[in-house]
Amino acid sequence: MVYLDLLLNLSLLIALSVVSVFIEQRWPHDRREGVLLQGLLFGAVAVIGMLRPLTLGPGLIFDGRSVMVSLCALIYGPLAAAVAVLMTVACRLSIGGPGTLTGVLVILSSAGIGLAANRRFRPHSDPPSALRLYVLGLAVHAAMVALMFTLPGDASRAVIRRIGLPVLFLFPLATILAGKILSDQMQAMRIREALRDSEETYRKLFEDHSAVKMIIDPVTGAVVDANTAAADFYGWPRDVLRQMTVMQINTLSPDEIRAEMAMVLRRSRNFYRFRHRRADGSVREVEVFSSPIVIKGRQLLHSIIQDVTDRVQVRAALERSEERFRSIVEGAPDPIFIQHEGRFAYLNPAAVQLLGAASSATLIDTPVMDRVHPDFHQAARQRIHQLNEKRQPVKRALQQRFIRLDGSPVWVETVGQPIVYDGKEAALVFVRDISERKDAEAKQERLQAQLLQAQKMEAVGRLAGGVAHDFNNMLSVILGYSEMALDRLTPQTAFYDEFSEIHKAAQRSATITLQLLAFARQQTIAPVALDLNDTVAGMLNMLRRLIGEDIDLVWKPGAALGPVKMDPGQIDQILANLVVNARDAIAGVGKVTIETGNVVFDAAYCAEHAGFILGRFVMLAISDDGCGMDQHTMDNLFEPFFTTKAKEKGTGLGLATVYGIVKQNNGFINVYSEPGEGTTIRIYLPWHEKGAREKSPRKDQAPVFSRDWTILVVEDETAIRQLAEKMLKSFGLVVIGASTPRQAIDAAERYNGRIDLLLTDVVMPEMNGRDLAAEIRSVYPALKVLFMSGYTANVIAHHGVLDEGVNFIQKPFSKQDLSAAIRRILGEARGPTAA
Repeated sequence: MVYLDLLLNLSLLIALSVVSVFIEQRWPHDRREGVLLQGLLFGAVAVIGMLRPLTLGPGLIFDGRSVMVSLCALIYGPLAAAVAVLMTVACRLSIGGPGTLTGVLVILSSAGIGLAANRRFRPHSDPPSALRLYVLGLAVHAAMVALMFTLPGDASRAVIRRIGLPVLFLFPLATILAGKILSDQMQAMRIREALRDSEETYRKLFEDHSAVKMIIDPVTGAVVDANTAAADFYGWPRDVLRQMTVMQINTLSPDEIRAEMAMVLRRSRNFYRFRHRRADGSVREVEVFSSPIVIKGRQLLHSIIQDVTDRVQVRAALERSEERFRSIVEGAPDPIFIQHEGRFAYLNPAAVQLLGAASSATLIDTPVMDRVHPDFHQAARQRIHQLNEKRQPVKRALQQRFIRLDGSPVWVETVGQPIVYDGKEAALVFVRDISERKDAEAKQERLQAQLLQAQKMEAVGRLAGGVAHDFNNMLSVILGYSEMALDRLTPQTAFYDEFSEIHKAAQRSATITLQLLAFARQQTIAPVALDLNDTVAGMLNMLRRLIGEDIDLVWKPGAALGPVKMDPGQIDQILANLVVNARDAIAGVGKVTIETGNVVFDAAYCAEHAGFILGRFVMLAISDDGCGMDQHTMDNLFEPFFTTKAKEKGTGLGLATVYGIVKQNNGFINVYSEPGEGTTIRIYLPWHEKGAREKSPRKDQAPVFSRDWTILVVEDETAIRQLAEKMLKSFGLVVIGASTPRQAIDAAERYNGRIDLLLTDVVMPEMNGRDLAAEIRSVYPALKVLFMSGYTANVIAHHGVLDEGVNFIQKPFSKQDLSAAIRRILGEARGPTAA
């Protein structure tokens, strides 16, 4: 009878599992109402079992509540267990009897053990095995047997003897049976739900996916199914699409379409690019990814269609753009190259030509730094780092030198921009060949240096001319009075030697002032047309004496030499100064060469050679094989008082004099020299078109003074005027003195006799010498004029060249110079007379 009651409880337990699965299907356990319903179900079944229990005595009942509560706690957790516990505890309390406490404790222990198992095994994610269920049932009912000792009196032993073994044997089996039924049915239900969810998911992936999808019958080409995106893309409703074939969509022929689908079935190809028609008649470029699938035993094609019309158009536009870019870059006159990781990745034809390569293949993948001049390696590395690492553009143009493959340098200007080339980070570099600009800048710098040099020399010349003018006035007084004093003394007279030294020093000073005037182009000259070969030949003996016997003087006259127009004395000055300089540059034995020739410089030559002048010239060159000059000496060569000689060896005015003479005669100088290689100085003088004049016959005897000659002397410097008057009176001439032009005019008007010669300074207050001469000639038409000055102002000369018919004497002058000038001027006018 005991076992029958227990089996009735167990059958009730099995019925419970069926109802529980039904609730789980409609109200899943992850919802609160589902958990509450499961707790009510398990509690109700437990209560029903308690109402038809195994009765062992008054208040002593046994049923399947322990299995119900423990399985409820195990499977559905604390909330369901709490509901079941409350219902069963309430029912047990209502039944009462001596086993009430034991019954309540059994309910609570069963719930506790079930909750511990729930936390340990988590049955919803990992369904419990039979062994776990048996252990659970054994633990619950072992606890039940142990709690029987809480029964009063001897009831505990009696109850244990009667039902202990069946409880420990049958109730764990019932736990396994009910638990497996519940877990297996729940697992099957979850699998069915997962399958439905999966089907729904994949249906949604097909139906709701944004990609255009179709299911195609590969035999007929019929559209078995199409998703919403397909309907939107093609413009036909889905039910219409399901009645169409791919032949109505694809622009290929039906045979071509069948052949392509056969390839998909054989899995030999799954990607295509087609042109598909749409409902509005438009044709779109599409990419189709197709693969075979089996649905309900039927082999079909699953095709995903992607509209790539815009991409194709963009790609076509990009290809056209790239073609235009390539055409522009390939045809660009400026070099362009692309570098990746510091190596050439591309070079246009201009870059290949700039670097002297036969083709771009010669330079591709070679380091860019190999083509950068070492002087610019640091700057180039910084710019490559900025482009490659920092990915920043280089906008400021860098002037640098590249090295061509033949080793020759070329000046360039570069800027760069980071780009992506062939999917890799690279830099686009624009290059400009600035060799011509750098050459032009170098020429401009040379011209600027020459201009500055010319301006400096001009300024120094003006200063030198002014100094010479004032100095000449003082020297005139010193020379004149020392000469007059020496005329009165004899070598044995006291102070004769002192006056002699004063006179010599004044003469040397006068020579220096003449050199300064020559440099300043204020030297008084009377140019004539002459043959340079004849003039040089006439000086050779004197030049040989200047250089000495250890130095060979070579003369190379040019053939058919053109004439030049110069003061012959200036040629003598040029030759003497240059030959002496050449001699001093030679240590010991050497050679000095003088040569002449005709040269013509055209515009092209002058454009390439700074400082040269367009036209036809006669060249005079003096070369030596001496020590040569460095650049510092070359830069200061023609400055007055610049010298490399010892203190007593030279004044530094020799080449300054040459410079002034050449410039005064509209010529120019070119100097070539290197230390240890000697020096060549070439002087270019303008070709005189009228030819050289015949040499005039020399007069055998100068005219003598006439005692009745009257000289009017006009000089604003009192000391010079008084000196001139004394000199003239010592010649026995009649002298009238005036310190200003106005005094001279008044004196001329008051004078009753004839005035033969006006000796006047050129530059004076009130009136210059030429205007004064014109005034006095209104009274004395036959008046002769002799101008005197420390330099030739533009009043009577232009650039130092005396105007035609002008008589001039250079300050400082000696008594003999003045005597000779007066004899020449007045003697030519009146013929020779006896003193």
